[in-house]
Amino acid sequence: LIEDGNSQLAQKLAIEALPCNLNEPERPFTIPAEMALRRAVDAELTNDCISIIPHNGSIQAIAVSMCGKYIATKSNFKIYIWDISNSTLVNSYKCHDCLSMNLLFTNTGSVIYDDRNQIYKDGQKLYYSNTQIKKILLKPDNGLLYIFNNNGDVSTIDTDGKIYANDFHICYNASLFTFSNDGKLLGLVNKEDAMSRIEIYNATTFEIIEKTTINAPYLLSLKFSNDGRFLAYSTDDGVVYVHEFNDI
Repeated sequence: LIEDGNSQLAQKLAIEALPCNLNEPERPFTIPAEMALRRAVDAELTNDCISIIPHNGSIQAIAVSMCGKYIATKSNFKIYIWDISNSTLVNSYKCHDCLSMNLLFTNTGSVIYDDRNQIYKDGQKLYYSNTQIKKILLKPDNGLLYIFNNNGDVSTIDTDGKIYANDFHICYNASLFTFSNDGKLLGLVNKEDAMSRIEIYNATTFEIIEKTTINAPYLLSLKFSNDGRFLAYSTDDGVVYVHEFNDI
């Protein structure tokens, strides 16, 4: 019944198989009936979701194409490309670095991921970095790739591997990175002992525009508002803050 999409009827039948009163059961309580009820309830709660099951381990990274047709996952030293409409595997690429979380789609639907110091596009080598890659971001306005390395260097390439800029430098302690929706601003977090410093840059010139220090050692997420005036960030103590940058 669940496979046929009739999860509500599956729930009713599972409930009929279970005792109404556990203190004075009119019929035996059975584990299969309880599991059937749980599966039916789960199916009802997720009836608008598509499950992509064939992963034999944890999933380290996930990305969705801008057209909404494909999803990419990273698991067990492989990159998998799935068709969302029918959950079928479209393609897969091998990788060696199980720790990297960089996985994204370009504006044209290509898959970008890094493997150690190498960046790949659709399974083909695109760019090599002399130092370990920390983060790859796609700039929203022009589709360029911004590559942040562990030593604080920032490189800019297009999706064909052409280098546009390779001489920017930020603090090597930077941990979180985000672009504003229009691609004009870059926000990042630098860790300073028990404090965190949020910095806002001109995303083209890398001139620093504004910075503020937060009394929290670990920020977990960072995101601009649609108009770029506000920056939301969360800490490891379960609090979300919204900061307004008046001079931007």
